Parts: sequence; C-alpha cells; structure tokens
Amino acid sequence: MHPLLESLKNLSEAASEVLPLLESYDYRKEAKRFKEEDLPLSMMPKTLKEIFRSVMRYCIPVLGDDDPVKSNALLNGDNIRIFTDNLNITSDRQLAHQFSFIQVEPIREVAAEFTELGLKKQAGMLENACNFACGIRQANNASPFGCSSRDLAPVNYLLNLAPDEISDEEADDNMRFAQFCSVFAKNSFVLSQKQALFSGLQSVVADRDEKKPHLVVMAVIILLRTRRLYRNPLPGSLNSCRDAIFQSLDLDPKKCHSYGDNSLKRGATPSLDKYRDKAEAVLKSALGNTR
Repeated sequence: MHPLLESLKNLSEAASEVLPLLESYDYRKEAKRFKEEDLPLSMMPKTLKEIFRSVMRYCIPVLGDDDPVKSNALLNGDNIRIFTDNLNITSDRQLAHQFSFIQVEPIREVAAEFTELGLKKQAGMLENACNFACGIRQANNASPFGCSSRDLAPVNYLLNLAPDEISDEEADDNMRFAQFCSVFAKNSFVLSQKQALFSGLQSVVADRDEKKPHLVVMAVIILLRTRRLYRNPLPGSLNSCRDAIFQSLDLDPKKCHSYGDNSLKRGATPSLDKYRDKAEAVLKSALGNTR
C-alpha cells in the first residue's frame, strides 16, 4: 500500500475513534489552555491534547510521538502534490480506486470540531486530506470524453493555505469565532450554521448605515434563547452569553447590560423591539428553516 494511502486510512480510523469524544465532551475550556505545557489531564477518557496527537500525527510531526510517521507518508501539501503529479502522469486507476474505500467523513467532522475549538490551522490540514481523497475519487469515477476505461481523468482538488501562510488577522478571526462558538450548547447547530451566523453578525457590525448594531446583536441573542424554534442553543446566563458574543464581535457588552430574556416580549422594551425584524432576518439568512 502506498504510504500516503496508508496514512489516510489510519487517519480515518483515528478520526472515527475520537469523533464520539469530541461530540460527547465539552473540550472548549481545555482548548483555551491548549498551548500551555502544564495543561491538566482533566478530560476523561482522553484529553484534547491526546486527541490532537492521535489524528495530527498523520499530517505533521508531533512532539512526543514514540513511533512517528515517516516524512514521505505525512499528508502535507508537498507530499500530496507529488503524489498527485505522479498519478496524473501514470494514470494508475488501480491505485486511485483504492481511495474509494477510505471513509472521509469522520476526518471532515473532526476538522469541524477543531474549527469550533479555535484549531483552524489544524482543521485546514485535515480538510486538505479530505479534499485530496475526494479529488482522486472523482477522477477515478469520471469518464471524460476521449479517455478509455483504463485512463484516469485529471485529479483536481483545492488545498487550504499552509499554516505559515495564514495572516495574523485571519488567526485573530479564528479565535474570535471560537469564542463565539464557546457559548453554544454542544450539537446545537452545525458548523456551517454557526459560521453563517457569525459572518452575518460581523456584517451587521461593519455596516456603517446601521446606527446601533449592538442592539441587533442583542436581539439575535434573546431570540435564540427564547424562541422555541431554536430550542435555546445558548444555555448559559444571558450575561455570559452576551459578553462572549459581544467580545467576539469587538463590541462593548456594557451597552446592553440592562436587557433581559423578556425584553422582546410584546411592549416590554420598545427601544429593542424595533430591531427585531433585522435580527430575525439575520437568523433566517444564517439558519434557514432547519430548526
């Protein structure tokens, strides 16, 4: 078996093993201290650092790995490009066909969990592995005009930016998004919905025509907490939810300290109720009718 194919297979198995842990346990507090050497081993049955090592060892060298993956078997950008270039030259359909047996979805779901924890660079590496596998699958399943059944269609995929190509601004935005996600109940919304909602609120804050964007954000928070449709994905106190979301959007949470969960009830707070329609539009655009 080719070293990259074996690594992809092992990565899929490792992802399948840790995914139930990421979905069942709340690793967000541990993620905030992830880079500290004295990280307490408080998460059972595995710490976030152990989960990280078990999957990322197939993409990058990991410190403390007793049996490191060989450099030519790492699922990094250089190895992926070399493999693809050779495959496009040899048109080895038999080798390409073996990628059909790799379960890609667990890797992609672990990448989504990492993104919510603020580990966006590592999530990007896992996404690269997924896109690599899917690109070869598509080439193997394609039958382009003029190609015989023995020929392999050109392999195409998109790689995420390498870690050293991510700007400080992007890294800061990743951490803000992780802070935004930190107040949501586990499994309340899928990653794409949270990303869409975060982007929608960022647009509201950046809109110069919106005189009081903080009130739109506050209305969104209260609607999420009180409307049955959303099943309260923000289970903490209103103050803690407001503070985290406002800080992730670079807003001052003190501006809305006087509002409560009942502020959008009919006639309760007219000054906030006027922003209900805008808040509902943001929620509808981000979440659709999925809840």
